[in-house]
Amino acid sequence: MEGDGSDPEPPDAGEDSKSENGENAPIYCICRKPDINCFMIGCDNCNEWFHGDCIRITEKMAKAIREWYCRECREKDPKLEIRYRHKKSRERDGNERDSS
Repeated sequence: MEGDGSDPEPPDAGEDSKSENGENAPIYCICRKPDINCFMIGCDNCNEWFHGDCIRITEKMAKAIREWYCRECREKDPKLEIRYRHKKSRERDGNERDSS
């Protein structure tokens, strides 16, 4: 049912902003700006996108993250935890074998 209020923020609910060249563009992040020409990371719960600079996550840091949840989602559901990738031991073992 549309308009029943069950979804507090439907995707693309008219949240557009005029970009510098005058075209409508979707807005993202806690800063609510449309800039997509920089590193961004998506919340694995609400699917909102965030600028790395705004949330202090670099692209290098993000490579170690398997599941990332924004602060708002983590506050709503404390069971959501950012999960990190395990270092691949196979790569290390493979390099040791090559040197024998």
